[in-house]
Amino acid sequence: MFAILYKTIQKTIFRGFNSLLSYNKIKKERYFMEYKKFKEILKNNDLTIKKFSELAGISYSTCNTWSNRGTVSAWVESWLKLYSQNISFKNNNPLNEEYQELLQLKESLQTVMSGIKK
Repeated sequence: MFAILYKTIQKTIFRGFNSLLSYNKIKKERYFMEYKKFKEILKNNDLTIKKFSELAGISYSTCNTWSNRGTVSAWVESWLKLYSQNISFKNNNPLNEEYQELLQLKESLQTVMSGIKK
Protein backbone atom coordinates (compact mmCIF):
# COMPACT_ATOMS: atom_id res chain seq x y z
CA MET A 1 0.00 0.00 0.00
CA PHE A 2 2.73 2.40 1.02
CA ALA A 3 4.76 1.55 -2.12
CA ILE A 4 1.78 2.30 -4.40
CA LEU A 5 1.15 5.62 -2.64
CA TYR A 6 4.86 6.48 -2.88
CA LYS A 7 4.94 5.72 -6.64
CA THR A 8 1.78 7.78 -7.21
CA ILE A 9 3.25 10.74 -5.37
CA GLN A 10 6.53 10.33 -7.23
CA LYS A 11 4.75 10.30 -10.63
CA THR A 12 2.71 13.37 -9.68
CA ILE A 13 5.81 15.28 -8.60
CA PHE A 14 7.65 14.20 -11.77
CA ARG A 15 4.76 15.35 -13.99
CA GLY A 16 4.56 18.64 -12.11
CA PHE A 17 8.30 19.15 -12.42
CA ASN A 18 8.20 18.47 -16.17
CA SER A 19 5.29 20.88 -16.55
CA LEU A 20 7.23 23.52 -14.66
CA LEU A 21 10.28 23.00 -16.89
CA SER A 22 8.12 23.30 -20.00
CA TYR A 23 6.46 26.43 -18.64
CA ASN A 24 9.82 28.02 -17.86
CA LYS A 25 11.11 27.20 -21.34
CA ILE A 26 8.02 28.73 -22.96
CA LYS A 27 8.22 31.74 -20.65
CA LYS A 28 11.90 32.25 -21.43
CA GLU A 29 11.27 32.04 -25.18
CA ARG A 30 8.34 34.41 -24.90
CA TYR A 31 9.85 37.05 -22.66
CA PHE A 32 13.53 36.95 -23.51
CA MET A 33 15.84 37.02 -26.51
CA GLU A 34 19.20 35.26 -26.62
CA TYR A 35 22.15 37.60 -26.11
CA LYS A 36 23.88 36.21 -29.22
CA LYS A 37 20.88 37.19 -31.33
CA PHE A 38 20.92 40.66 -29.74
CA LYS A 39 24.60 41.13 -30.67
CA GLU A 40 23.92 39.89 -34.21
CA ILE A 41 21.04 42.34 -34.70
CA LEU A 42 23.20 45.18 -33.35
CA LYS A 43 25.96 44.27 -35.79
CA ASN A 44 23.51 44.12 -38.72
CA ASN A 45 22.31 47.63 -37.84
CA ASP A 46 25.82 49.05 -37.31
CA LEU A 47 25.10 49.70 -33.63
CA THR A 48 27.35 49.30 -30.63
CA ILE A 49 25.99 48.47 -27.20
CA LYS A 50 26.85 52.00 -26.08
CA LYS A 51 25.00 53.59 -29.01
CA PHE A 52 22.01 51.27 -28.47
CA SER A 53 21.82 52.17 -24.78
CA GLU A 54 21.86 55.89 -25.64
CA LEU A 55 19.17 55.55 -28.31
CA ALA A 56 16.94 53.29 -26.19
CA GLY A 57 17.38 55.46 -23.09
CA ILE A 58 18.71 52.71 -20.83
CA SER A 59 21.95 52.52 -18.92
CA TYR A 60 25.01 50.94 -20.46
CA SER A 61 25.45 48.77 -17.35
CA THR A 62 21.99 47.25 -17.91
CA CYS A 63 23.08 46.12 -21.37
CA ASN A 64 26.24 44.63 -19.89
CA THR A 65 24.23 42.58 -17.39
CA TRP A 66 22.42 40.99 -20.32
CA SER A 67 25.70 39.46 -21.47
CA ASN A 68 26.17 37.88 -18.03
CA ARG A 69 22.61 36.50 -18.04
CA GLY A 70 22.78 35.39 -21.65
CA THR A 71 19.31 36.81 -22.32
CA VAL A 72 17.86 40.17 -23.24
CA SER A 73 14.38 41.49 -22.44
CA ALA A 74 11.91 40.79 -25.26
CA TRP A 75 11.04 44.46 -25.84
CA VAL A 76 14.56 44.96 -27.19
CA GLU A 77 13.89 42.71 -30.18
CA SER A 78 10.80 44.67 -31.25
CA TRP A 79 12.61 47.97 -30.60
CA LEU A 80 15.51 46.90 -32.82
CA LYS A 81 13.11 45.72 -35.52
CA LEU A 82 11.40 49.14 -35.57
CA TYR A 83 14.79 50.88 -35.54
CA SER A 84 15.93 48.81 -38.52
CA GLN A 85 12.72 49.54 -40.44
CA ASN A 86 13.07 53.26 -39.70
CA ILE A 87 16.67 53.36 -40.95
CA SER A 88 15.69 51.40 -44.05
CA PHE A 89 12.83 53.81 -44.74
CA LYS A 90 15.08 56.85 -44.33
CA ASN A 91 17.71 55.40 -46.65
CA ASN A 92 15.28 54.27 -49.35
CA ASN A 93 12.82 57.16 -49.28
CA PRO A 94 13.06 59.33 -52.43
CA LEU A 95 11.54 62.24 -50.50
CA ASN A 96 14.54 62.22 -48.19
CA GLU A 97 16.79 63.73 -50.89
CA GLU A 98 14.23 66.44 -51.66
CA TYR A 99 13.94 67.20 -47.96
CA GLN A 100 17.71 67.59 -47.67
CA GLU A 101 17.70 69.96 -50.66
CA LEU A 102 14.94 72.02 -49.02
CA LEU A 103 16.95 72.23 -45.80
CA GLN A 104 19.97 73.50 -47.71
CA LEU A 105 17.81 76.04 -49.51
CA LYS A 106 16.37 77.19 -46.18
CA GLU A 107 19.88 77.65 -44.74
CA SER A 108 20.92 79.62 -47.81
CA LEU A 109 17.88 81.87 -47.52
CA GLN A 110 18.54 82.42 -43.83
CA THR A 111 22.11 83.45 -44.64
CA VAL A 112 20.94 85.87 -47.33
CA MET A 113 18.24 87.32 -45.05
CA SER A 114 20.68 87.81 -42.17
CA GLY A 115 22.98 89.75 -44.59
CA ILE A 116 20.09 91.96 -45.70
CA LYS A 117 19.08 92.80 -42.13
CA LYS A 118 22.54 94.20 -41.34
